[in-house]
Amino acid sequence: MNKSYAFIGTSHLHACEYGYTWPQQNPPKNLRFEYQTNLIQSVSKRNANSTIYNCSECGHGITTYFKRILTLMDRYNPDVFVFEIPNGPRMLAHTSNEYGENYDIHFPVQVWEAGHPQNLDEEFRKVSASIIDDCQMLMSSQRLNKYWTTHTNMVFNLGDKQWQGYTGILSNFQDGMKSRFSDTIAQCEIINEYLVSKGKEVYWFNWVIDGPYKEYIDFDKMTLLNYSCDIMEWKYEKDVNVRSLPLQTPREGKGVRIRKHYKHFCYDGSHLSSKYMPEFAEYFDEIFK
Repeated sequence: MNKSYAFIGTSHLHACEYGYTWPQQNPPKNLRFEYQTNLIQSVSKRNANSTIYNCSECGHGITTYFKRILTLMDRYNPDVFVFEIPNGPRMLAHTSNEYGENYDIHFPVQVWEAGHPQNLDEEFRKVSASIIDDCQMLMSSQRLNKYWTTHTNMVFNLGDKQWQGYTGILSNFQDGMKSRFSDTIAQCEIINEYLVSKGKEVYWFNWVIDGPYKEYIDFDKMTLLNYSCDIMEWKYEKDVNVRSLPLQTPREGKGVRIRKHYKHFCYDGSHLSSKYMPEFAEYFDEIFK
């Protein structure tokens, strides 16, 4: 009997390049599938005999994983769970009780079989709760006003000086990265222990080479994919073995070379372009053996 698989992660598993959304004249009924493809669709095509539940969403952090896990267990009871370790907690800024009272339409699950979506007609919310994220420090006042107006149903019309304190706080989030990772890994361990106690297979992975999270991981408690290789490192090592890579300057360390190599596959420097997703889907082969 084939196993069922649940993937929980962020935009890396949910989205593709911005221009690759559905045509406006033929939008999907279910905005869970706002992008025409993602990495998990490629994984599903590669493993056509397995049902896959992709419970990933852009911008959401570890604090949203818990409710997704419980809902997945209640609805589908998957055999295997695969988690992307997020960079750090992104805080949901709830301004109403909609999320709590109607979680069914906020549950971000895509059901895939042989690369085909199975729950296109399932009702889904139009706008998610707002997220406090350090990426917002790069937004203009106009974009911040639009973001918070859209996600809170309250009118924001603040100027540069009024946003200055907010973006100033966000700019210091980077200084607390190790502290945030420490908290994140502690929550990952709790998730891992809970699911293992339920008889589930559990795997973890990350995207970023040399991330600070590894110093907090107890490898006896958590199983990382591909001998703990991050996706960036895995792809670099795989390509080194099959072709010669461009020469690097002598002063560049391996981490710099890996990051440069990975960027060739991205549309924005960190997220995969759709055309490269099939070859990166191979990273997950070991869980389907």
